[in-house]
Amino acid sequence: HFSEVIPLMKRWNYHPAQRLHMGHHHDISQAILSLIETDGIDGRSYNVADEAPLTAYEIALMEGNTDIFNGKNEPLKNPWEGILDTRKIRRETNFRPSVPTYFFARDYGLL
Repeated sequence: HFSEVIPLMKRWNYHPAQRLHMGHHHDISQAILSLIETDGIDGRSYNVADEAPLTAYEIALMEGNTDIFNGKNEPLKNPWEGILDTRKIRRETNFRPSVPTYFFARDYGLL
């Protein structure tokens, strides 16, 4: 829920170019079911995420609240923070998100 993320991005002083993976509720539940049905993976951890991370600025823009960035001009310190590697769940369970991007969810009325 983007509206809930905005105050956190402001408090954590996010850079507008910081990218963040999303995950639709449907895909989270499908991933859990996939993991339950896969033998031999007890005790392992998996990342579940969509296929196209958004920037903090894009998220704020969609919520109409880009003023949270206060004109930041310094370089992005860690461009990989917020990016999740989903290769393991894809390889071990064949899971693929059915809602691959925010824009897919928006265009198909899934938000």
